[in-house]
Amino acid sequence: ASLGLWDVAKNLAGRAPRYLPVVGPPGSLAMMTTPGALDACVAMAGPTWRNEVRARAALEAGLNRPTTFARKLKCPILFQIGSRDSVAPPDPARKAAKKAGRFALTKEYDADHFDFYDGPALQRALSDQLQFVVSVAGALR
Repeated sequence: ASLGLWDVAKNLAGRAPRYLPVVGPPGSLAMMTTPGALDACVAMAGPTWRNEVRARAALEAGLNRPTTFARKLKCPILFQIGSRDSVAPPDPARKAAKKAGRFALTKEYDADHFDFYDGPALQRALSDQLQFVVSVAGALR
C-alpha cells in the first residue's frame, strides 16, 4: 500500500510513476506472487510484454469487492469460478453470485487461475460464455 500511495503522490507532483512487477515469485514485491504465477505469465507473454504495473494499481485491487454491488444488479451476469484458483480465490465470487440472486448464472470449473488462459478450461469457459450470451440475447427478443 505504501508504494501505491507513493505512486499517487508522485503523480500529483507531476513526476514519473513508480512501477511494480505484475507477477513475481512467492514472497516478492509484485501484484501476483502465488506459486506458479510467474512461470504461467512468462509462458503466455509475447516479446513486447513488460512485467510492470503502476504501483497505484495495488490500491485499486485492494478495493475490489465484488460482493458490494451484486445485490444491485438488474441484468443477467455469468460467474465463472475456478474452484482451485489461487490468484482470485473462489469464495468471494460464490458470495457475489449468491447476492446477485436470480440474475446470476454460476459455472464452476475444476481449474486454477491460469488454466483459463489456454487448453480445456479455456474451451469450456468460452463455450459457456457463448451459451450465456445466446440465451440472454434470445430473452431480449
